Amino acid sequence: MFEKIQEIWKGKTSKKEQGIYFGVIIVGYTIISLISQSLFPVKYSILDFKISAQGSITSNPDGHILWNIGMIVMGLLLVPHMRYLNDGLKNSSPRFAEAINVLSITACIGFSFVGLFPREYPWLHSIPAAIALYGFYFSLNMYLLLLIDQKKNERQTVWPKSWSFVLIFIPLNVVVIGNVLRSLLPSKLWISQIDPRIYSYPPWQWSFLISIFLTFLGIFLILPNKKNQVELKTA
Repeated sequence: MFEKIQEIWKGKTSKKEQGIYFGVIIVGYTIISLISQSLFPVKYSILDFKISAQGSITSNPDGHILWNIGMIVMGLLLVPHMRYLNDGLKNSSPRFAEAINVLSITACIGFSFVGLFPREYPWLHSIPAAIALYGFYFSLNMYLLLLIDQKKNERQTVWPKSWSFVLIFIPLNVVVIGNVLRSLLPSKLWISQIDPRIYSYPPWQWSFLISIFLTFLGIFLILPNKKNQVELKTA
């Protein structure tokens, strides 16, 4: 049992086991978020409230503890998944992969600190939140470079077409670019037929988080099974 825990922590599991592990994390976080939102004193909407409102002591007095604990645990549980991705992508450029690994694990720690320090502690909350979101954003885009490079070097491994790699990263970058454009767009240019809340930050923050996890899922699905990579190296 202890050996299996060590294997998971080091990111050395099989692709099937890692898929189950990552799925449990996402489902668990989703359930905790839904429960926390149900305990919100008013109807919670991603159009009105930022993500961290779920863990706010004043905004969510009944549900903040559950959500904050969930964030702390999720940040820690994501570390092995980052190590798994790093282990599968380090063949072409070990030093670059290690730099991404440090950045992504720092982002995981940032997630935990978001739960440790609710938004009632402004600087202690906002800085880790930025580290978490943008740490994942930059590490994911650097993973794209590793994916393409490793595909070129491992010609015997069955990889999807290169355009599919780029396709995975489109939603994440569209959200980031869209948020920048949103912040620069004068209110007089807003489309009146669209709910004005769409132009506020909360729905874009939620879109950012969701696209981060979808991109991590896409990378995981693209990566070949480590067993197949080992067989190719020893062949």
